[in-house]
Amino acid sequence: MKIGQLIALEDLSLADSQVSRLPDTFWSLSNLQSLNPGWNEDLGVLPPEIRQLRNLPIDGEKQMIVLFWQHNKAHVWFGELPGWELGKAQVFEQRQDAPDMKYTDTRSAAIELLIPAGGRAYYGALGADFVPAPVKQLVVQVPVSLDEGQIIPNTLAGRLDTVYTGLPQEYLQRVLNGVMNSVEMPFLGSGALRFCRSAHGSLGSSIKFFSILTTLVIKLLLLDKQAISEEALLELIEAELTKQGMRRPRLGEKSR
Repeated sequence: MKIGQLIALEDLSLADSQVSRLPDTFWSLSNLQSLNPGWNEDLGVLPPEIRQLRNLPIDGEKQMIVLFWQHNKAHVWFGELPGWELGKAQVFEQRQDAPDMKYTDTRSAAIELLIPAGGRAYYGALGADFVPAPVKQLVVQVPVSLDEGQIIPNTLAGRLDTVYTGLPQEYLQRVLNGVMNSVEMPFLGSGALRFCRSAHGSLGSSIKFFSILTTLVIKLLLLDKQAISEEALLELIEAELTKQGMRRPRLGEKSR
């Protein structure tokens, strides 16, 4: 397979309890727990060259941070991802040359974001695990929903939107491009980046908004755990929204 080539792996039901029927390329729940004790909620896919790793420590403590500013809302997770269980999905994979391992620990981060703008409330949620490995490649895996997904109650969207688990097909290429073209990507180093959590709104989600979420997830994975604070997260989110044209710089503030 050529580097950068997009391939579709076998169809996968992340809710399927018949683990023994899955192809060899899929990890059972017990295998994931053997790889990383922090993976205890979902099935997943890992490249063969990364399967032999064992007992990778989780970066930092598990935490969820709630942010409210102006009319905007965000939930940010580190160390443990939210329980948005995916239904039937197809996993797409793309690889790219990457620098040597930058980290020795597994990292997990997710963000749920609601941004009212004009007469619309933009909404989306995305999360990923990064497993470092000395393979000189970044392997990106994105599950795409094969059905509508399950309705998620009690989201930041509230009554403004109906939120479903999963990532729609039309968002796939933008998520992959967001990783491959990210200036932050080389700082991850080599390993597997798995976007194993996602949720979208029937009204408030868009391709562009998920591009923003993709960049934010990568930046969250790169954050120094000592630098995690509400102020730092707000600055990170606002800077990306401004860069993508969803915010105007405040008076006296330089455009980023």
